[in-house]
Amino acid sequence: MATAARALSTATTTAPATPPDNRVTWAVEIITHIPKYDASDIGLLLTVISTKGERREAPLKSTKPPEQVERRGADSGEDLPGRRDSFAIKLPAGFEPAAIWVEDKDDLGDKIFQRDGDLDDLGDKIFQRDGDLDDLGDKIFQRDGDLSRLFLKVVILRAASSTVTFIANTYISTEQGERQFIRDDAFSNPELAKEKVQEVLIKLMAEELLLLRGEGANQNQALDLPRSDPDRIYRYAIYNDLGGDVAKTPKNIRQPLGGSAEFPYPRRLDTNRKPVIIDGKPSIYEQPPATADAALVNPGVFRSILASIAEKLPPGLRALVLGLNSVAPVSLAATPWTPQDDNFDVDKTRGFIGNAVSGVLPGALVSIDAAVGQKIPPPLRWLLQKLRVIPGDEFDSVEEVLSLYDRGAQGPWSALSRKLEEAEAGRLSGRTGKATADKGGDVLDMLKYDMPQSLVNRLDTWPTDEEMGRMYLAGQNPLTIEVLDPERLAQLLKDSAGIREAEERIRERHLGGKSLEEWAAAGEEAGAQPRLFIVDYWAVFGLLDTLEAANAGSNRVMHAGRCVLFRRSDGHLVPVIIELAHSSKAAPVTYTASDPAAVWQVAKLIFQSVDSGWHQLVAKLIFQSVDSGWHQLVSHWLRTHACTEPFLIATRRQLPAAHPMFRLLMPHFRYTLPINAAARGSLINAGGVIETNFSPGPFSMQLSSIVYGMTWRFKEEGLTADLAKRGFLDSKGGLRIKDYPYAEDGLLLWGALKEYFEAYVELYYKTDKAVQNDTWLQAWWNEVKTEAHKDANASGWVDLDSRSNLVLAALTIAWVASAHHAAVNFGQYDYSGWMPSHSPLCRRPAPAQGSEAWQKLASKGVSSSEMFTYIAPPATATKVMSTVKLLSAHAQDEQYLSTNAQDWLPLESDARVAAIFEAFVAQITKEAAPEIERRNADPANISRNPASQGMAYRLLYPSSGPGVTMQGVPYSISI
Repeated sequence: MATAARALSTATTTAPATPPDNRVTWAVEIITHIPKYDASDIGLLLTVISTKGERREAPLKSTKPPEQVERRGADSGEDLPGRRDSFAIKLPAGFEPAAIWVEDKDDLGDKIFQRDGDLDDLGDKIFQRDGDLDDLGDKIFQRDGDLSRLFLKVVILRAASSTVTFIANTYISTEQGERQFIRDDAFSNPELAKEKVQEVLIKLMAEELLLLRGEGANQNQALDLPRSDPDRIYRYAIYNDLGGDVAKTPKNIRQPLGGSAEFPYPRRLDTNRKPVIIDGKPSIYEQPPATADAALVNPGVFRSILASIAEKLPPGLRALVLGLNSVAPVSLAATPWTPQDDNFDVDKTRGFIGNAVSGVLPGALVSIDAAVGQKIPPPLRWLLQKLRVIPGDEFDSVEEVLSLYDRGAQGPWSALSRKLEEAEAGRLSGRTGKATADKGGDVLDMLKYDMPQSLVNRLDTWPTDEEMGRMYLAGQNPLTIEVLDPERLAQLLKDSAGIREAEERIRERHLGGKSLEEWAAAGEEAGAQPRLFIVDYWAVFGLLDTLEAANAGSNRVMHAGRCVLFRRSDGHLVPVIIELAHSSKAAPVTYTASDPAAVWQVAKLIFQSVDSGWHQLVAKLIFQSVDSGWHQLVSHWLRTHACTEPFLIATRRQLPAAHPMFRLLMPHFRYTLPINAAARGSLINAGGVIETNFSPGPFSMQLSSIVYGMTWRFKEEGLTADLAKRGFLDSKGGLRIKDYPYAEDGLLLWGALKEYFEAYVELYYKTDKAVQNDTWLQAWWNEVKTEAHKDANASGWVDLDSRSNLVLAALTIAWVASAHHAAVNFGQYDYSGWMPSHSPLCRRPAPAQGSEAWQKLASKGVSSSEMFTYIAPPATATKVMSTVKLLSAHAQDEQYLSTNAQDWLPLESDARVAAIFEAFVAQITKEAAPEIERRNADPANISRNPASQGMAYRLLYPSSGPGVTMQGVPYSISI
């Protein structure tokens, strides 16, 4: 096996022998993180490379037994296990370390990770201690049992007058040979800036980057083989793997995204899987992962958990739960390979399994009933429906939707629980166990969804115009609302005759007698706040050929839509005009607040156990369904997940690990690769959750591609640029309106990150010229533009020619991965978890004025069941609810902006960096967080104050505990 040492032999020489009395003793401290503490010999071989290029193998002589150390989990109070090993080595006098090579030579990894490779029989082992999952971590990642692997955190060398730190943060294995690490002050220590030293460092770092780009001589990283666990190769690929094995299932062929002007897209990580063979020839489509590839959640583990749960249920329900594996919302089979350094760690994996179980279980009864309902005895199915444990094939009422949720003694589920008292309550560990314990330990309660926070103590607000308007300022998708200024309005009226006609119907009653033009002009006056706004999805969803194709012969109807909103004098933002179209053969339909009540809103629907009236706008249902699709495909997937992945790849390929910008950016990439890989395997793929359950169906990713080409510009992705583009900032950069929680709280976090990044950049770059002359940095940015986002509009980039532009570039990447993602992700369950107002699927076209469907809605005594024929049925609703519950959950090991620790920064060895980081954390925790709390308590902020029909906005509150909390801003795209 060609090792890193041999590959780098031209850069180093072996130090000449030194007399024993002229050697210096160095203390060596090695910190590793392992799933379970183990005191076995660590078995590492250390080679030290000097600043002169000399190298010295340094046998590690233990000076004391290994110690268990704790790494504090991010804001969670969870201690993660690890160990500290102490050694002594001898180096020649004057031998100043520049780099080290570390090789795992022993079988410690086998002792820690040992298993038989078959996880299907883990159930008995997992649940031996009352469902304790503590021993699960060492059984997750591996399948072959012969790969030694441990996580190397840091290596510290100390002599009498020198301390040198090597930050590693990597998994090492016996199959990788020597691994190289550069000292953490390589870019800041003036002594290392000498020409001869730089030659050594540059050669070492350049060779390491060659390996990461797959261009180095290492037989473990053969480019003609699919990737395997030890590989550390970062290369680009287009999205040509969404259809699976299309030779066997041609209906799953999907348009490859990326690499063409027609379908531009960000690049993904290349996994080097072979092309699908079609008609005896290699195709442009990539094969799906082999079953031996890494699985995000092992099927055997999941099945074992289900079996243990089922054992505690009455016989009639046991079959339902055992069938859950077939309807789980996450891929439990193989997912595409990702490098181990970017994968979930053991604690994250354990939490993911717990959240998957708790997320899937509530939808089990509905989903399995839909999938295998014919196998359920008819009497039992009838009883479950009568008790509202499961709905029928359709929702007939709002009360039937509410029956899906745990409402305590108020809900019909409690009646079934009493009938099944003989079923012993089961307990599970982790988050699921806590939820069970909080509900008294009844495992049956786990089969109900938690009530979304958007409904708690405000059940009567969800169907109102005020709530719809509030959600565009403080809901799960607050990034699409725009100020409707005179120029924008003129274009709108030119494009749509229906908007002008609709305005005439509402001018007196809903616009105070003024025209749209008058309100738009009034918002431009000095000191005035805008009163007119628009949410517009017409340009993309309105592509008529796409609409026709998407709606042809399907049981779903995709609409183009736009909504004009007006801010009343009482401060409430409300919709006043909605325009919808589903076909080029039918004229667009425009709805207003002056239309018949049952079309604009189904009036006074009274339901069992609900005392208040329910009003629901059918036009709003359809438009908010369009919004749900845009939220998932654009605001969430495209702008955060898909667009961040290529930045990560470029960073790994072009910036040495010791580079200051690598250190600054890496926390914002944590877990992005495995999450995106899992999404390609089960969410955005052909037949995945998005295609199956959202209105755009098979055209979903094509629409995402169209938006990328039409609208994505890097320099507009930062918060301030985005707000300015949408008309919300004045000429001085101030916010033009009050009570826009996403923008207000976002500016707090943006400002804190900006100050942090500015101070950090100034440490390493004293002039703009220093930025221009950093060849590593310029190569990185050039690759971002020409490879990572090769298809993006060339005019949308900033030039990396100054410190301010470097700050802006890094800040934009960090913002998208942290606060932008948090704002659109961690509120998903608490908004989309209530299907009627965020239906993923629309099944009927918007009724044209005067049509039979229109007349039926407007007729007296209209049943609420008519309303539900337009939106998602129970099986679709619960599938999406289970998915977004999983996506909305924080892990136990989450790293938030408020976390007072950082894995990559040299906080222990560089007091200047530590001071800057501590100032940032203090600004987040002592200024931003209290200010958000103060704003939520201010009655003047009606959109976020519960006393004013609002809801506390906490999606940008910096910290959180684990689980679905509707708050917390991690550094990275995380679930």
